[in-house]
Amino acid sequence: MDIKIIGKYINTLKHLKKKQIFYRVLKKIKLRRLSYVKKNLNSNCNIEYLLPELDEDKNFLKKFRVSEILEDKYTLINQTYTCPIDELWNNKEISNLWEYNLYYLDFLLPLLYEYKISNDQKYFLKIKEILLSWYDKSQKKDNVSWDAYTISMRLPNLIIAHQTILKTAENSKELLQLLRQSIYQQYMYLKKNQEKHLLGNHYLENIKAIILGSLFFSESRVTNKYVKVLQNELQEQVLSDGMHFERSPMYNKIVFELLIKTIYWLKQAEFDSTQILKLTNTCQNILNSIYSLEKNMGKTPFFNDSADGISKNYDSLIRASCKYLGIKPKKINRLTSSGYEVMEKGLLKMVIDYGEIGPKYLPGHGHCDALSYELSISGLPIIVNSGTFEYEKGYWRDFFRRTSAQNTVQFGSVEQSEIWSSFRVARRSYDHKGLNFNLGKYNFFVGSYFNYRGDKHRRFITFLDEEIILFLDEISTKDNRLAKSYLHFHPNLKTENNIIRSKDNEKIVLKIHPLFSKNRGNGKAGSNEGYYSSHFNIKKPISTYELTADIGDTFIGYILNFGDKDVSYNILNDYLEISIGEEKAIINLAKLFSLKF
Repeated sequence: MDIKIIGKYINTLKHLKKKQIFYRVLKKIKLRRLSYVKKNLNSNCNIEYLLPELDEDKNFLKKFRVSEILEDKYTLINQTYTCPIDELWNNKEISNLWEYNLYYLDFLLPLLYEYKISNDQKYFLKIKEILLSWYDKSQKKDNVSWDAYTISMRLPNLIIAHQTILKTAENSKELLQLLRQSIYQQYMYLKKNQEKHLLGNHYLENIKAIILGSLFFSESRVTNKYVKVLQNELQEQVLSDGMHFERSPMYNKIVFELLIKTIYWLKQAEFDSTQILKLTNTCQNILNSIYSLEKNMGKTPFFNDSADGISKNYDSLIRASCKYLGIKPKKINRLTSSGYEVMEKGLLKMVIDYGEIGPKYLPGHGHCDALSYELSISGLPIIVNSGTFEYEKGYWRDFFRRTSAQNTVQFGSVEQSEIWSSFRVARRSYDHKGLNFNLGKYNFFVGSYFNYRGDKHRRFITFLDEEIILFLDEISTKDNRLAKSYLHFHPNLKTENNIIRSKDNEKIVLKIHPLFSKNRGNGKAGSNEGYYSSHFNIKKPISTYELTADIGDTFIGYILNFGDKDVSYNILNDYLEISIGEEKAIINLAKLFSLKF
């Protein structure tokens, strides 16, 4: 094995928890045994397992093309396969993520919805065909179908299917019995095969599914036990600012959904109100973080592994939490524990990431996006991170995780953190900090970190007025690595030198004014091309902008001008003087960069 690979393994494994290592070893040697199934199983029909505002949300349902499913055409995470479903299960030619989504059986819900509102037998026959095919092809213990996460995501859909068929379909006794037996077998198997080797959002999904199974089969002792397990896990996984500790806005919403549903089920079961209140308070904190990051951004903020079209819609989550939990979002500008800063003025909103790449023992969803930001105008995305294209190991997985795919600074060819494989990080960036302070009449945010090679980046950001933002990047590098700053623009925009225009009407959206510490230095600025993935398996070419420092530059930066005022600048004797129309902004650079925190 290559010595570099050995080093990556060492620097990855040394951060794992002892119990993760124990359960990883146990998972390798443990035989997968399917549980004995009782012949006569009763289910709890007094709970409505389907939550209409989420499970029948129009944005969720439209992801699945029901008319195409009837014709054996299956589109999941934006990839389509046309063939009998028997040929799709455990197909080695299909990506792991697509196979996982297939086994979740999410696409049963739109079929169940159409059947419920129309009573058309063609939908029921397709539902039955899919269920029987899945059951027949999922009996081998080494099948993807028996992955603990797959079971956790599928169990709610099977229980909803059971309840819907029980209410609407006559002469389905055998199918319902088969479903109950399968649900019980998966539930029992999951209790013995939880993902304690991974932890994180996967483990939360396991716990949710076990609680659901215990409610479905009226096993109150199991419910009591796993609600306590859930409470304990949430104490670690939900940070004090409400953000899930893997620091992905997409997974933050996924965790929020599983908690909304868990509370929804527990309330109907008349579970202990004190425990429900604790869970609701946690949901309030998560809701605040979701609202604060996503409101007026026009999409999921693409930090770490995040994309649109995976988690439930932002508005649907807010409506469901208000209706069933009685909570409403509250705005916060700094998410201190997770390391996100929100800056707003006029029509402009920025979200800035200054936090660590992820939990030390679970950074697999992390990207090299320290001190990167996204910016929107009145809910229209303008400056964006590149997103997340796929989870498969390879070029594109690495491409979208790397530093140059974000709106931040890179030193030479050194990444902020040593990302490798699909979900691994070896050496990491460190000493991440963020602070607000006033200098003269301007309020600054400053963030800082060191990349894994010890190069230091500090970024200072302030609004000069409602349409003009100043970015200054203080750079301190080892081994004379040249710093390069990247900007990525939404696919609806294009660059012409330092001008960004709308592709639709050629209207100027913003002007970029590059800054270098030496007025007559050899720093470079110009346009380039990149890629943007707002949804899994879809990538589009986009315009990017790059600033490259000269040797000896102590800082680089730029002014973003979203208005019509003329902007120019001059640096003289440690003062940055910026002319904005008839006004002047003067920044004492020596005082600014002398800040200690």
